[in-house]
Amino acid sequence: MPDVLTINQGATLSKSIVVYFDGVVFDLTGYEARLQVREKSYADPVISLTSSPAAGLTISDATNGLILINMLATATDDLSFISGVGQLEIYTTADAIVYRVETFDVVLSKEFTK
Repeated sequence: MPDVLTINQGATLSKSIVVYFDGVVFDLTGYEARLQVREKSYADPVISLTSSPAAGLTISDATNGLILINMLATATDDLSFISGVGQLEIYTTADAIVYRVETFDVVLSKEFTK
């Protein structure tokens, strides 16, 4: 994941992330993923994506630690924040095990071409 995730308002967001722990690809078998973006760490989420139920995140290759982030252009078009902070976590059923994969800054690049 980049230090800064730029979301282009009104455009499809498609990113892939490989999860590593201690420099080794992490097997995501048995895990789900969730990602939230907030304008401030204590604010309500402006983006909330999950792999279960399927809403913007997909664990596409569990053994190779691959998570896909997907937001349709219609979803990014509705965003109105300027910048924020995001966090990606993986977890097991009932949050028995939770790992924070990444914390990153988020910038919304405003659309002006229609």
